[in-house]
Amino acid sequence: TFKRVITNWPSVELYFSAACNGTPAWNLSPSNFRVYDAGMEVTNFVMSCPDPTTPCPMSTALVFDASGSMAGTGNLGAIQAGKSFVSRMSGAADEAAVLWYSSLVTLRQGMTNSKPLLNVAIDSLPAGGLTAVWDGIYAGLQEVRTNGVNSCRAVVALTDGGDNSSTRTVAE
Repeated sequence: TFKRVITNWPSVELYFSAACNGTPAWNLSPSNFRVYDAGMEVTNFVMSCPDPTTPCPMSTALVFDASGSMAGTGNLGAIQAGKSFVSRMSGAADEAAVLWYSSLVTLRQGMTNSKPLLNVAIDSLPAGGLTAVWDGIYAGLQEVRTNGVNSCRAVVALTDGGDNSSTRTVAE
């Protein structure tokens, strides 16, 4: 099952999962595959398979709703959730950034693996203004893409409502 295709010509990356009778297959090699491009067999290709038992170090942007509707228990819950996420990060390999959005987006803490710095940033989460969800998520994507060093990357966005002030769109 193909999961993702990335084309950076002349390189093409195919991400897939394989199973035999419903059981995941992890021990595959290039000899198990035949690859064709425009009907011509490609014989010179590279295949890499991550070890499924080894966690993949993460670069994650934590993007928080800091709009006025988050004041009080919403804000406290967001802080608790963010700190819980940080507590589960590995101390050396995983890294995260902390951003929040209301009417504007703020990068409070750039990518770091320092749990104390991340927790200080999360503790300073404000609440006021409108809700620019798409701007916040876009900024989180850019932070991960530009500054994330790990191959496994994610944006975790938290909001209590819909967008009402972004300049970015869902498509972006």
